[in-house]
Amino acid sequence: MAAAFSYEPLPARCIRVIDLLPARRPTDALRCSIKHVDLDDRVAAPPYEALSYVWGEPTRQWPLDCSGKELLVTKNCHEALVNLRSRFLPRTLWIDAICINQAGTDEATTERNGQVAMMGEIYLKATRVLIWMGPPGASVPTLFRYLRSLHFFEEDKSSRLLETLTGILNNSWFERVWTLQEVAFGRKCLV
Repeated sequence: MAAAFSYEPLPARCIRVIDLLPARRPTDALRCSIKHVDLDDRVAAPPYEALSYVWGEPTRQWPLDCSGKELLVTKNCHEALVNLRSRFLPRTLWIDAICINQAGTDEATTERNGQVAMMGEIYLKATRVLIWMGPPGASVPTLFRYLRSLHFFEEDKSSRLLETLTGILNNSWFERVWTLQEVAFGRKCLV
């Protein structure tokens, strides 16, 4: 990619969403297009999913091809995108670190403040909130299957499952103040 991505100014009451483009292999480069969406236009606004995740290490060194321009994202954001990307269809997402201009300019700060004021509405209007806690450990799917089938507490399985559950609940996602708002406003949430 030749040039760095630059944000176009957002009109009032608008947000950006990305269309995360499909890839056949997880190792393929991440590609997306970005567009403005009027939150008040129920007819033209595309359905989108909002991502709730922890930024993690603030260093932005992972490339995202955004309409042919390079946008650098954090490792956690990159991992989430790789895991959320479809093999066949684009996926429309709102991700704060990508969809809100994070530059250190006065214009970006003004935009960020306006977007933060609309955050509840952004999550409320999403078709669902995707909760990304990082790549799953080997025992996490087993835990979720077990919890879905649980009718009562079985003593013999409790120790291993409680260790796994404790590991999940110790995830840094639960330490963020923003996650309460993101989940509270989400009509549907998916971990």
